[in-house]
Amino acid sequence: ASANIEQLVLDFLRNKTKASSSSVPLEPFVDISDFDEIFRPPTRMTGLHLAALFGLEKATATLLKDGDNPNSRDARSRTPLSLAAGHGYEAVVKLLVDSGADLESKDFHWRTALIWAAKEGHEAVVKLLVEGGAHLEPKDGFSNTALMQAAQNGHEAVVKLLVEGGAHLEP
Repeated sequence: ASANIEQLVLDFLRNKTKASSSSVPLEPFVDISDFDEIFRPPTRMTGLHLAALFGLEKATATLLKDGDNPNSRDARSRTPLSLAAGHGYEAVVKLLVDSGADLESKDFHWRTALIWAAKEGHEAVVKLLVEGGAHLEPKDGFSNTALMQAAQNGHEAVVKLLVEGGAHLEP
């Protein structure tokens, strides 16, 4: 029965129309931290975006194996890596990084996957991205670095990790 459910999920995620249409009600879940995001156009997510958003490791692995683009962008320029990093799904982030996902890709607000992970306090994901070669100093559209986002949100372990990794203390 479990294999049947997995197949149904994959069939759904592989259907571009279903995946894109189903993402519209998820908009507040995806970008709730930014008020202006509510007024942006529909998300146009792919099945890989949805798998990453919900931390579906097996589905992500299968879709990547099938040739889905790890650098595809939704209407807000978020990639599957950005979504997985922002929600702290370490295994999914690793799959995406190993498949060639662009660590420096920026979304509508110029946020990288590292900035999202730091902002949300996902230490294991931050560590994985830093070890994978993510740049520490890019600023988002509000002039915040990953270190600034982590500090502003009280994520001490992430701040320590970023400083030990070489993040500059001066803006």
